[in-house]
Amino acid sequence: MTPKQIIEFRLMPALRECHLHQRRIDYALSQLEGKLPLTAAHWSNLDDETVADIDQLLFRYNKLQDAMGQRLFPGILRAAAEWQDDEAFIDKLNRLEKLKAIPSAEQWMELRAIRNRMTHEYPNAPKRNAENLGKLIDSISLLKDALSQAEAYAQSLATRLKA
Repeated sequence: MTPKQIIEFRLMPALRECHLHQRRIDYALSQLEGKLPLTAAHWSNLDDETVADIDQLLFRYNKLQDAMGQRLFPGILRAAAEWQDDEAFIDKLNRLEKLKAIPSAEQWMELRAIRNRMTHEYPNAPKRNAENLGKLIDSISLLKDALSQAEAYAQSLATRLKA
């Protein structure tokens, strides 16, 4: 596949998918407006609607990270002729950082850690669950910044390849 084909058939569809998940995150956050931040007491007494909104937020946060890590980042590296199959993911992240396609490899790994902590619900630890949700919500702006920077890099690649 040529770099132009990678951009057209992999990179741009990955960006469209990422934007879909970002819009759904924004919607879920709007549904939670006035209910945040959650305390341990709130967590223990969530109504079904709030649980559904939190579930949607978590699902889309996970989906956005997956789309970026599994489709967008590989598309960028392939289009930039920087992809190596046998390379560890952290090395790919370091290469993306060096290209200025993401703010920081370390930051991305922290976003993954936040996501992983939130995917485990602890039934007997409402304080921990509420704190983990708060950290995840606080990290959404960093996730969006990473998407924005990756998109800007992808657009610059597309422009260079059209010239």
